[in-house]
Amino acid sequence: MLHRRKRPFTLAPLVALAGMAVLFSTPYLVGSHLYAAPTPRFATVVVHPGDTLWQIAASRTTASGSIEETMDGISAANHLGPASPIVPGQHLRVPTN
Repeated sequence: MLHRRKRPFTLAPLVALAGMAVLFSTPYLVGSHLYAAPTPRFATVVVHPGDTLWQIAASRTTASGSIEETMDGISAANHLGPASPIVPGQHLRVPTN
């Protein structure tokens, strides 16, 4: 009865496959463009007595914008929760983009 010898495991097929993947994908990667998100810009607003987050957002929202989205942006930029109060003298970062 003949016994076949097992061939030792080599990395050559994996290296060749990886090389072919790089060879064929390089033209697509070089021709593609990567775009980064724009850097957020903020204005600083000082809270006055009687101000509400809604009033501040409404005064900073464009005619085609959404006051709710502006409020969400202010809340996120200042780490405000749904029940977080704003107090007179507080400085709030308001997104301008």
